[in-house]
Amino acid sequence: MLNQIVENKLANAVISKLLLKWINTLNSQDKEAYIQMMKVANIYHIIFPNGESVGENHMNDKTNIHVQRKRKFSKIDTNDNSDGESLCSDKRTSIKRQKCHNFIKSNCQFKMVNINGTPRFVKRLLIFPSNDKRFCYEYSPYKQTVFHCTECRKIGIYVRSTIGQHNELQLQDKKHVCKELQYSTEKYFDIRKVRKPNYEFLENCNTNSGKVLILFNPNNRNQCHDFRWRSKTKSFCCMSCDAEAKINHESKENEYVEILKSNHQCKYRPYNREQYFKFNSYVLARDYKIRTQMVKGKERKTLFIFNENDK
Repeated sequence: MLNQIVENKLANAVISKLLLKWINTLNSQDKEAYIQMMKVANIYHIIFPNGESVGENHMNDKTNIHVQRKRKFSKIDTNDNSDGESLCSDKRTSIKRQKCHNFIKSNCQFKMVNINGTPRFVKRLLIFPSNDKRFCYEYSPYKQTVFHCTECRKIGIYVRSTIGQHNELQLQDKKHVCKELQYSTEKYFDIRKVRKPNYEFLENCNTNSGKVLILFNPNNRNQCHDFRWRSKTKSFCCMSCDAEAKINHESKENEYVEILKSNHQCKYRPYNREQYFKFNSYVLARDYKIRTQMVKGKERKTLFIFNENDK
């Protein structure tokens, strides 16, 4: 069925609907394993065009499906079980949980970068096996602080790494099957990190989102950059340009801010903390009420503000 989806565009909608119905009956471990196989073969977006929460009714014959890369599932190497990560087996149909706990502290140099020339931010972890830094292994985010080698993953092998709480590198006890990539400053740029006290995070302020991130001029704390929270991207956006910033390890000792732009050179604004907490007016508790109701299975809250003279 998976190979038919890759080869036959006309049968995509029908087979995808059947496959989606079957996948939804699997337990979380099995489902995760098959999803990883789909991502490797670049057909995940066909089965789940809007993510894993997509229902069956969203799969219809009018869907315009474009297969970017034809690759048979039978050609994916899933027999590597050096650490119990085998996705499939000829003798058994059960799927094993991918083990990610066998990490070992490494002294290899590493850094977080972004790929140049992409319309959106593409984060990568580069690990240098030698001190000359001419060659590296490229890791892409897997979940939270875990990354996996992008080149090994293309052939169905998962070699992972993680960054510990104290910013130490830990590597999975597993060898790469891919070749090292040549490092180039034209391909990557370093992600700028800002640490305390060079930033301030404000909440419950008079902005639409109620969140503001202030990045101070390191040479003059009376000047700053103003970043407002954007729910769509789940990041802070600079008021003067499209640069984004994200808080990592929030409320922890190693908390820091990443600037997701190679060269952020907006002019600094005068810093005035009080301006973010000035409100036009206040309504006392007796003059308003919040009512909660369920609408189509979702909780909806409504705020009622009464006329002071006639409630």
